[in-house]
Amino acid sequence: APDARRAAEAAADKEFERRLLPEVVLPGEVAVGFDDIGALDAAKAVLREVATYYLKRASEAGCSLVGLTPAEAIERILSRAGNAAEVEDIVEAARTTAIYNHRAGVGGGQVAISQEVLEKAVRRVMGA
Repeated sequence: APDARRAAEAAADKEFERRLLPEVVLPGEVAVGFDDIGALDAAKAVLREVATYYLKRASEAGCSLVGLTPAEAIERILSRAGNAAEVEDIVEAARTTAIYNHRAGVGGGQVAISQEVLEKAVRRVMGA
């Protein structure tokens, strides 16, 4: 987060932006999880179902979670995804990365969605 703060400060070339910047909260500076959001229980339940569905599809296609449980994978996905399309994109990015790694001989013979693969997918879809 300090590097992101410095980059934002460097980009703030106007005086107004420089004065406003200390009030801006960058994504890495907030430790709020998906379950911390209140009053959106129905929306959170739908996104959780979407994540479960796409992880199940990936599993049916031969991918397996390695080093994390389905619940952990879903929480990580939902901590960044804000809608169903982003959930799908993250899981599909993880699936294609796992397939690529498998074909490249990485992953011990499995088509593995590891924590590293999932993090890479989240960064690819959501940025930073």
